[in-house]
Amino acid sequence: MTHTGTLAYPSPSHTPARGVPQGASGRRIATSPAEPRPTAGGPRRTAGRSRGKRVARGVVAILAVIYLAVVGFITLTPAGHGDAVSQLSGRAFNIIGSLPLPAGFTTADAEFALNVLMFAPLGVFAVLLFGARGFWIAALAGLTLSVGIEWVQEFVPSRVSDPRDLLANGAGAIVGALLALPFAPLFRTRR
Repeated sequence: MTHTGTLAYPSPSHTPARGVPQGASGRRIATSPAEPRPTAGGPRRTAGRSRGKRVARGVVAILAVIYLAVVGFITLTPAGHGDAVSQLSGRAFNIIGSLPLPAGFTTADAEFALNVLMFAPLGVFAVLLFGARGFWIAALAGLTLSVGIEWVQEFVPSRVSDPRDLLANGAGAIVGALLALPFAPLFRTRR
């Protein structure tokens, strides 16, 4: 009997062990170099797909560092009239003020909403970098970062620490993590 690249078994009771090519005599046969050896885990993954995910995770990590630097600049620099942070927050308040908002929506409510929005990317980055467990990392990081910011703001001129920011920042990180959860598998790499 000649081997033509397909496996022939004398009877169903003589099937070989999984993934091991055997001839009609039941002995192992060598596969040709052009024919990939079967593996128990199925077809081999291409290295390019895994490499692409590593590159994407690297880009996300760089963006996360930039994001944290921007949050630090916005929250920890002294606020004054005419500086970049005041101008940015003034524009954000103007945008919120132009939206059709419910009656009784105050400046404090707008500040709370902006804090939620500012910390949502933290949750997104945590989930994209750490997978589904990043949800808990995001919640913990949001609270820890917020406590640190509020503590440092006690010593920064013209900054006022507000305990409501702890809730808003933590909620923002959790909202961002929830939004990113469906995309976490796209960034997962095997180690």
